This record gives sequence, C-alpha cells and structure tokens, in this order.
Amino acid sequence: MKSSTSRTFKVKLFRSLSKKPSDDVDHNGTTRLTARASVLDAPSSVHHLLQNNIPPTDEEVSLVLEFVTKAQQEELELRNSIHPDSPRLSRIVAVIQEHQAILSVVRRLPVEILQSIFACTAEPPTPLDEYEEIHSSLGAAAPSLSFSRVSQYWRAAALSCPPLWRRLPHIDLDKNITMKTSYLEKLKIIVLERTGGGPFDFHLTCQTTTGASGHPVFDFLLALTSRWRRVRLNLPFQTFFNLDTIFKTNHLACLDVLIAHVVDGSAIWTASTHDNGGMTVKFFKDAWKLRRVSIYGAYPPGLFGLPSSNLVEYQQELWHHPQQSLIAFQSYATLRRLSIFNFVQPHGPWPAMTFPELVYLRISFKPPSFHETFFSSVVLPRIEELEVSTSHVGRIVAPLLSLIKRSATPSKLKKLCWKLWQPGAWVEESNQLAALLRLTPCLTHLNIPIPSTEDIQLLADCTRAPLTPLLKTLQFNVNEGQHLSTEFIREVRLLAESLCSSDASHEDGSDDVLGGNMLTVHIHLCGYHPGRDYVAIFNDRNVSLTDVDNSDLLDLMIALSPYHSRRQKGSGVLNKTQRKTALSLLLRLKDRQMVRPSDVVTCGIYETIEKFKGHEDEKIALFSNEILETWDRRMDLEPEEMPWVVYNSSNIEKSLMYMSKTNPIRARVTPSKLVHGIRTEDCHPHYQRWPRVFI
Repeated sequence: MKSSTSRTFKVKLFRSLSKKPSDDVDHNGTTRLTARASVLDAPSSVHHLLQNNIPPTDEEVSLVLEFVTKAQQEELELRNSIHPDSPRLSRIVAVIQEHQAILSVVRRLPVEILQSIFACTAEPPTPLDEYEEIHSSLGAAAPSLSFSRVSQYWRAAALSCPPLWRRLPHIDLDKNITMKTSYLEKLKIIVLERTGGGPFDFHLTCQTTTGASGHPVFDFLLALTSRWRRVRLNLPFQTFFNLDTIFKTNHLACLDVLIAHVVDGSAIWTASTHDNGGMTVKFFKDAWKLRRVSIYGAYPPGLFGLPSSNLVEYQQELWHHPQQSLIAFQSYATLRRLSIFNFVQPHGPWPAMTFPELVYLRISFKPPSFHETFFSSVVLPRIEELEVSTSHVGRIVAPLLSLIKRSATPSKLKKLCWKLWQPGAWVEESNQLAALLRLTPCLTHLNIPIPSTEDIQLLADCTRAPLTPLLKTLQFNVNEGQHLSTEFIREVRLLAESLCSSDASHEDGSDDVLGGNMLTVHIHLCGYHPGRDYVAIFNDRNVSLTDVDNSDLLDLMIALSPYHSRRQKGSGVLNKTQRKTALSLLLRLKDRQMVRPSDVVTCGIYETIEKFKGHEDEKIALFSNEILETWDRRMDLEPEEMPWVVYNSSNIEKSLMYMSKTNPIRARVTPSKLVHGIRTEDCHPHYQRWPRVFI
C-alpha cells in the first residue's frame, strides 16, 4: 500500500514538472498560475540606477528594455490569471514604472544641455525700456539653486556651471558677518572656483565712509576688477573717489553695466570743493566695454569720468554740473538713451549740441527750470521717444517746434510726453500744437497738459486729413486742483467720439485690431482718484445722493464715515448704538433697487460699503460683502453704456479712459468691472497709458 502511494505521487510530480505553463488551463479557459521564474525573485541588473539620476549607458539602456519586456509579459499573464488583483501584480507594475523612469528623456540629457537650461533660470533680462529696469538685473536676490538638490547628477552639473554663480548674493559690508573668515572663504569658493574664472556680477553696499577701507571682502573684490561684469555699488562719494588709488591697467576689461548709488556717508564737503567744480572719479574712465550707466542717490560733490566709446545708455539723478557734463556727452557717438533727473540751471549760454544716435531722452528740470534754453540748443536727428517734466511757467510747444525743425525731416518722433507739475503753467498760442503735430507724422503716443480749445477742435476735425494719422494713445494731464471747464469737457468728449468711434473689434484677438484709425483717449487726474463727479460729468450724468432718492444712503455714509476715520487712527471699536444703526441700514440696502445699477458707484455709496468688507465685526463684514455682490450681479445683468470708465494703472495713478461700443475690452471684462475701473492687465498694450510712471 505504501509502495503504491509513493509511485502515484512520483507520477503526479513528473506530470506537473513536464507540463508547459500554456497548458495549465481550467475548465473555464482561464490560465492558472504555474511555478516559474519571476522578475521579482532577484534584483535587476540595473538596480544601481534606481536610487539616483545618473544617465544610463547604451549597454544599460538595452538591459533596462530587456527587463521591462519580461516584466510586462509577466504582468499580462497575471492579469489573465484567476487572481488578477494579487499583491504580486501591483509590485510588478511598480517595478516596471521604476525601470521606465531610468529611460526618461530629462534624465538622459547631456550635461551641457542641462547646464544651458540651468543658466537660463539664472540670467536676468536686461531690457532698455524703463528707468527702473537697468537696476532689475542687480536689484534682485541671487537666483535660487533649488534644482541642485534634485540629485547628485544635477548637483554636479550645477556646481560646474559658471553662469549660475555669476551673480553673487548681496554683499552688505555694514553687517558684522562679512568680517568673519568663513564668509570670505565661501565667497572665494564661488568667485575663484565655481565661476570658472569668468566675469561675475555683484551688488555691494557700505553706508559709512570708512567701512569699506581695509575690509577683507572689499579688498578681495578690488583684486578681481578685471572680472567685474554688472556692478551695483552703494557707497559714499569719498569711497568712489578713493578707488582711483588702486588703478591698474585693463582693470575693468569686462565691465558692461555700472550702477553707482552715492550714499551720504556723513561726509563734510567744504565750499571750495563745490566752487572748484568738485572732484572727478576716474576709476571707471578706461572701462572700454561699459555700455549702461546709472548714477543716483545723494548729491554728489563731483563727477564720474566715463569712457567715450560704446556707451549706449546713461542715467543720472541730481545733475551737479550740467553744462560741463552734457557737453562732454557729445563725444559719445554711440549714446542711444539718456535720462536726466532734476536738471539744474547752468551758468552762461548753451552752445549747440548734437546727439547723432540718441533715440530716447527722458529729462526732468529742477526749478528754476530752463527747458526753453535747453531745447533751443540741442539737435536730435534720430529722436523717437521724448519725456519731459517741468514746473516752469512758460512755453512748451515753441521750443519743441524749434527742436523738430533743426532735426531730421521728416521727424522720427513716435512718443511725446510733457508733464507740467504746476496748474495752468502752459502758456501757448493757439494752433501751435497743430503746427507741431504736422511736423511729426510718425507720432503714436501723445501725452500733454490741457491744450487750447482750438487745438482740441483741430484734432477732432474729420473733414480734413488727420494731423496724426498713426496716433494710438492721446492723454491730457490734469494737475491736482486744476479746474476742468465745461467747454474743455464738451470738446474732449466730441474729440473722443470723433476719433475712437471707428474702432474695429476682432473676436480672435489678433493684432489686426490695432489698425491705424484706432485711438484711445485718457484724462489723467494727477494726485487724486478720478472723482465720481468727473465720472458722472464725462458720461453726461448728474447723479447725487438726492437725485436717486436715497436719503438712507446719505444716512449710512454719515453714520459709518466717522467710525471709519477713527478706525484708521486705531481709536476704538463701534459701540452698541453705532453697530445697531449700521446693521439696520445695511439690511435696508440689501434689497434696495436702483434706477441704474451703476448709480451705486457714481454716487459714492459703493466705495463707502467697500471699506467695511474686511470689518472685524463679522455681521457687518458679511452684510457688506453680500450687498456688494448683489450690486455687482445687477450691473452684470443690466449692462449700460458708460463710454468713460476709470482706468487704474496702479494704486496711485488713475485716469478716465474713453471706450467706444466696439472696443475689444468690453468683450473681455464684466460690466461691473467697467463701472469700478479696469486695470492695466485687462488691456492690450495698445490701450495702456504711456508712460506708466511719470518722472
């Protein structure tokens, strides 16, 4: 009996071992699991690549593909088995994903391409547009290198990528940490090793006259002046002047951008220093590659000597010796952009000056101003953008006419901005603006004070050829306290309707919408928010609290405004009586119907309620938000024609903007947003006010 049982077991064992996996099928036709080798039984031949980002070799790629093929075949068999949800299946799927990750395209990028991508994240843009943008490349913090923590391979690539280390962290010599040996050693590793011996950028600050002298970090940087590329130095003038003592041949061979911020430094300058024309910093005189320069800050008692070639852009604040310096700039044949802030009155007459390549001039005259003398002396044959700011009472157009006539014909001027900081300072004869515009056929942006009625009428006259056929943006500036006459408002409204009524909208938002006959008109009210009275007047409305029969709105404003004033001063909270009054008035407002939804904005009650959206009293805040949301919905459901809308280019700078019925902006924003005010980001660049910030 025992022998028979043993013989039967051996037969069954032999049959099971000799049976093929494909033959093991149950009565339903489903394949059953059989004993066979699995990819999970032993580590793969490329398991050493699973815990890092090291790129695989060609041989390892073949091994990975072979392993994945076997694993996928085993996965398929498991899915067709009688136990498709077994833990083994999920393990195999995970193993396949891990090995497929080894073949990732990003992982197999050559180190040179990876470093190029890293370098793009660290290299700041260097546009030549606005006053602040020359400082953007050096004003920001050093680039984030978080990608160097992804893997050892990425870290090695980052450490051996010089562009990542060109911009040093901000160096503040006034902090004690910069005096430590460890700080200097870390700086040396970056500058001497990781930059690969190439040029580097840095921003250095020292507020005291003696702080930089003998400082180990400052001495270390001075020894490497031949590698400076973009440099921002916040130093006292005396420290700048003392740099001349370390002059070396070819010591600034790579310098491209210089930002010199002259700090006070508590230095005392004698009267003889000013009378003798001050002192000249010669340290940067031989930086023959220098292209962009900005000098600003405390009143400098001297000048900065600069190279006479390759200079493309120059900015200076608080011009100390304008006649001597500006005349010297005539030798800079490559100068294309010049910005002068607080230009003071020179002594003696101005000689004739020509700037052959200058395309951009931004200048503000410090009282007592002398813009008439200045523009009667310069020649700008290639000028395209001109921004002028002055508070002098006098003529504006006449000097410009003289300048344009002495420059190239026809004029290349595209953008003109003239800002007067004194109400009623523009003294001109009628039709002079029209004479200027006839000489500037390429003009696209015009930003001027309120002209004469005759000039506005000439601009609006459609019976003859347009004075400015390419004009896209027209802006009139109204100074704080300057009264807008009824005649001016009437003529500007007619002007906007005449010039902007032919706007053509395109559903696809293409640039074809910027046709030559398109124009936007802005009324910039300097120094204060465009009052609701002007919004109403320009839209031909005379809305007040009494006009819309809302004495309770007046009661609400009277009840809440005093508290809002006290709240701003931090003097207490609402008492029970005030709270009860406010809540009862807010409740009455929730279901209130207005004749025109926009009246809640025009009459001022919307602005009052908006101040209490974030009120510490939860009920008041809740009611306020509900009321505002209700009013916004009504304005969206009942849109109405308001051609003049508030344009908020910033929290401070605001304008009224004319929008025709076919203006594409109306299709992109809600009616309630049009009533409250559109922002710069809502507008195509064509409709944005220029310039965005006044000098």
